[in-house]
Amino acid sequence: MKNILGILICLVVCMATNIVYADGACCIGDTCYDGMDEGTCFMNMGIYQGDGSLCSDPSVICTATPTGACCLTNGTCSEMDEQTCIVQGTYQGDDTLCIEVSCPEPSGACCVGDTCVEDTPQSTCEGIMGGTFQGAGIPCALVQCEEPPTGACCLVNGTCSEMNEQTCSIQGTYQGDDTLCIEVSCPEPSGACCMPDDSCQEDTPQSTCESQGGTFQGAGIPCALVQCAEPPIGACCTSDSCSDDISQPVCEVPMGGTFMGEATECATVDCCWEVDNDGDGYGDPASVSCANPELDCDDDDSDDPAECPSKGGSCVCGEVACAGCAECINPGTIDLANDGIDSDCDPATPLWGPTSIMRIYQPLSSQVNTMILLIAPIGMVLLWRGLRRKR
Repeated sequence: MKNILGILICLVVCMATNIVYADGACCIGDTCYDGMDEGTCFMNMGIYQGDGSLCSDPSVICTATPTGACCLTNGTCSEMDEQTCIVQGTYQGDDTLCIEVSCPEPSGACCVGDTCVEDTPQSTCEGIMGGTFQGAGIPCALVQCEEPPTGACCLVNGTCSEMNEQTCSIQGTYQGDDTLCIEVSCPEPSGACCMPDDSCQEDTPQSTCESQGGTFQGAGIPCALVQCAEPPIGACCTSDSCSDDISQPVCEVPMGGTFMGEATECATVDCCWEVDNDGDGYGDPASVSCANPELDCDDDDSDDPAECPSKGGSCVCGEVACAGCAECINPGTIDLANDGIDSDCDPATPLWGPTSIMRIYQPLSSQVNTMILLIAPIGMVLLWRGLRRKR
């Protein structure tokens, strides 16, 4: 009897220690795996298709799980499937991307001293209230706020105030818990100093700046951010108007004009549009407001371009000038010989004379022609001499 009982116990124990788990097909994404038990399938984020199922069964269809943007409780974003997201945050929809969504800033309990404020955005808690954020979604019921220790805080302006370390970090340098302002010596503030000659000195202690007759611009302020001298004020010429009492920087940059000098007035200056009648950029009289501040010897806009029949009623400045086109007569035009016109406004250039006086800076084609004209007479002389010798 005892032997039979022992055999039965042995059979039960042996069966218990050799449990055979059922297996089947498991869909992981759009891929199917045979011979996997349900537990292993679940651990691999798969979908179990049932005991004894096979990937070859018509009823087993594996499809990829769609993913999308998931706004996590800490305010960040990650792309994952919906089932995974709901444990960590808020699913934004299939096929959405993190770059396309704006996840809300995390809110939760905020400890300000020993007081707790419910549902406070993290930036508001830390940046504005000077508190300690307790975590996204954390209610005040789960936290215990305690008044943080305080100490001396050396502010950027050189003064001292007692506050907690987190509040001090925004305004200055914390000197340690339980320190008092009467026990510490805060450094004197340094920054840009505007000197009496309108120059700027970098990183100057306030007392040194003021003892030298300067004006302290603020703790930590660099010279690049200050303007020691007031900008000059005067007339500003733009393309079609003149304005009084304009500062030089405003005139030159936003208005795109020409500053005519400090204390100047529109009534006493010549803007280019007032003195350049033919629109060639030269004024008569010359004006610094023009693109070419030289005197134009012919600035009459009454000339009719049609008086240039050789050019079909138009001027080709730099190649041909004619009396009927005033815009082609200015100090920037090349003077052509033998045309009787002072095209370049230079009396030293002969109006009549041999072609050899043409300027060397003419276009290449003109230079070639000039060389031919210069060489031709020499060739004629040589030919004549050769013929006489033959005689």
